[in-house]
Amino acid sequence: MPILVIDGNIGSGKSTIIDKLKKDNFSFVIDTKSEKIDNFDPWLKLYYKNMDKYALGFQMEVLMSHMKNKYLIDKKTLTITERSPLSCLHIFGKHLVDNNILSKIEQNLCLKINNEYGWIPKNIIYLKTDTDTAYSRVVKRDRKGENNISKQYLDSLNNNYNKLYNRSIEFNVHIIDANRNLELVYKDVKKIIIDYQNIIQQLYHL
Repeated sequence: MPILVIDGNIGSGKSTIIDKLKKDNFSFVIDTKSEKIDNFDPWLKLYYKNMDKYALGFQMEVLMSHMKNKYLIDKKTLTITERSPLSCLHIFGKHLVDNNILSKIEQNLCLKINNEYGWIPKNIIYLKTDTDTAYSRVVKRDRKGENNISKQYLDSLNNNYNKLYNRSIEFNVHIIDANRNLELVYKDVKKIIIDYQNIIQQLYHL
């Protein structure tokens, strides 16, 4: 219960929302775990140089970074994480398999490892954006490592996200329209977090 995942496409505003949470009063009662791109080197650089050769290694590096958060499930304080094994495997991993960059047997290995040693989130805030919005934000911010991201790539990820979350019955998904100004998005995210905090306080008599 104490893990709430903020998920969404590249350019959906996840990092911005989590940075705002860290600066807000919420920082006293929740922990936040951001997805740090720099932590994925040297695999990230190798992956961009030769995707066919290094896709599995890069996927494993990202997956392990998310698997480390498993211990947070049993904490009595709410933790907000940016993405999770779910998006690593079923969004980005699916894209790699669909485009013949990662083989099905390699994808199955990643799934097996997470099933044995990782976790799958139960509670998710999905920042839903259309591809044009996500792409314009990526271009505008000009972030390191994102100069090769195409609109076609973002569209593929968007399709995977919508298939996974729009009709999901396996997860408790809160869908937020993140095409709007991020200040409005942040207000909606805060409302959801407050609800979860209240549940946790009642559950653990805090």
